[in-house]
Amino acid sequence: MDNAGKGLLSDIDTLGWSVIMVPEDNDGPAFAYTVGLYHTFNHPEILMAGLEIEFMNTLLNDLGQDVSNGISYEAGKQYSGVIETFFCSFQTIDEKFYQDYLGTALSFYKDLSFPALQCVYPDMSGRYLWEPDVNPALVEMQPLLSAAVLTE
Repeated sequence: MDNAGKGLLSDIDTLGWSVIMVPEDNDGPAFAYTVGLYHTFNHPEILMAGLEIEFMNTLLNDLGQDVSNGISYEAGKQYSGVIETFFCSFQTIDEKFYQDYLGTALSFYKDLSFPALQCVYPDMSGRYLWEPDVNPALVEMQPLLSAAVLTE
């Protein structure tokens, strides 16, 4: 096992999760996601995309800490306090995106047996990716990985 794999397992043993950060490249924006939340807390893994990578790392570690403290994030619901004053919506990630976006989690779990949520943030006007008149720049920064959008 390489050092990254050992670090991942050490993080999961110590904290209950690890955060994988994938920098922006020609294929798309930066994204980051947790590995271990489902293993440790029976909570879906969480992915974010399109923000500064270290900021997403901090946000995902904050969400992981929330989960370790008993807070549960559910698909189709909005939550305040994730990113400043914005409400973030959590959406179920379709399994067809697992290979491209959750590769380390696939390696850890060995198959598609784990659930994952995308933490979706709105544009500056409060519109989400699936709403009319959303800022097109947000759609490029934050690809929607859900087959069907749930809102509550």
